[in-house]
Amino acid sequence: MDFIEVSSSKFKPFTDFLSMAQAKEMKIMPKPYWPIFEDRCMCGSEMMVRVSGCSITGVACCDPYCWIKLTYQLSEVFRRFGYKGIGKETCSKVVQDFLRLGKPFSLSDVLLRGDDVISLSGAMRGKWIEGVGCIKKSRQSFGTFIYKLSYPGVGSKFEGVLQGISSIKQLTVAVKQEGFFCFFANRGVRSFTTIYYFMTYLPDVYCIIKEWEDCISTSSGKILPVCLTGKMKTSIGRFTKSEYLALCSQILERGETFEIKSVESVSKALFIIVGEDSIAGNSAKYRQAVEKQNALQKDQGSNQKILFSPDEFVNMVLGKGGKCGVY
Repeated sequence: MDFIEVSSSKFKPFTDFLSMAQAKEMKIMPKPYWPIFEDRCMCGSEMMVRVSGCSITGVACCDPYCWIKLTYQLSEVFRRFGYKGIGKETCSKVVQDFLRLGKPFSLSDVLLRGDDVISLSGAMRGKWIEGVGCIKKSRQSFGTFIYKLSYPGVGSKFEGVLQGISSIKQLTVAVKQEGFFCFFANRGVRSFTTIYYFMTYLPDVYCIIKEWEDCISTSSGKILPVCLTGKMKTSIGRFTKSEYLALCSQILERGETFEIKSVESVSKALFIIVGEDSIAGNSAKYRQAVEKQNALQKDQGSNQKILFSPDEFVNMVLGKGGKCGVY
């Protein structure tokens, strides 16, 4: 695939990009770096660069279905869904198995048909099956599910953009009613490149949702907004904030259908989870959380708790979600 093929799309994306060859010809890419940055990706498609003024701020393959991108995407998918047993090395082996078939493939092919194609064996194969099962059994809102599929260019803002929509059919109706570009613009998406990526990957998203429709939660009244501050250190190990939320979401999925949503503001959070370092450092968010909990307890005349340590919150979630072997 050549850069001109994607840049001439009807969506008019990549207006701030040049092909790698153009960047070199115009001397935007400094000559000493020419041997490092090839004109074409290992997948065969043309490389492109994002340009701001006279500076390069990003380099990427122009092919949205580049197999190298897919390798990183797969690894990120398992991370976002909270499964730790599969990394880039395993994902690379799986992608290589599909490459040997000599046919175009995408994320949906790998997730839905992987068992019939991959050459993984033993414990590695068991982890792959378990990891895919973790995704298949999850319960996410439509927007969150798409975000966790980790398609390039489709960021976390789609969790909010697609709020209230729980199916491809609902999305289609909303787009028809509001008009294509207005639908996205009204929800804060004004980048034609972002819209291009989303619409490019939508058929592949549809294939996954069609097979795993039980993954999509239609509940709108069971969202738990939480604010995390500090390091998520628990009795079973350290987690990044996204890994910690994924762990809690997995537990909730075993029982009632709840969705945990991360928010930055203490004022918007139903629960606040603080690490020991945040308490010891007397961080601003920790102080706000204490004030909010004290005010709530004073107003309601109760001992209602909204401030938790990482371990305390998981134990509270276990109470909602039932017994679970994860923790």
